[in-house]
Amino acid sequence: MKGNLFIRRGPGLEYNAIGVLYKDTSTEAIARDVLSNWVQVLIPNSEKTGWVSIQTEHSKIEGDLNNVPDFTFTDWPVPAYIKNCTEHDMFITPGDIYLPNLYSNAEYKNEVQVNPGSYTAFDMIVPGEPVAQKFELSEGMEAYITLNGLGEKHKCP
Repeated sequence: MKGNLFIRRGPGLEYNAIGVLYKDTSTEAIARDVLSNWVQVLIPNSEKTGWVSIQTEHSKIEGDLNNVPDFTFTDWPVPAYIKNCTEHDMFITPGDIYLPNLYSNAEYKNEVQVNPGSYTAFDMIVPGEPVAQKFELSEGMEAYITLNGLGEKHKCP
């Protein structure tokens, strides 16, 4: 490995991280997903398995992946969401997501599906666009923006 890689529950960024493959460590690829560029690996110092991307500059493959069995992963991820419950429009990073305010709720425009990870909501209405809230999301979680950039609290309906 040329850098640290998250080992995920399934073959994609939308799955929870369940381990880390640290720089300069290696593990055995035991299967490859036929629908993506992900391989199933043994988690070091464990009897468990997980998935790593082979599309990153941090992964290095030794050997021929054609000799690794194909596998179709069918345990789909559980979506995670961020919902804006304030009267201010928000900008979410990473992902550069514009999230309208609660009152723009036509067709759920104040809600967005995201991958597991860390997110920050910036208030686009307050000068300087201060941080309103930060979130750490896993699969299946819903995060609610209930503070605007002025620190004013709101409830989700």
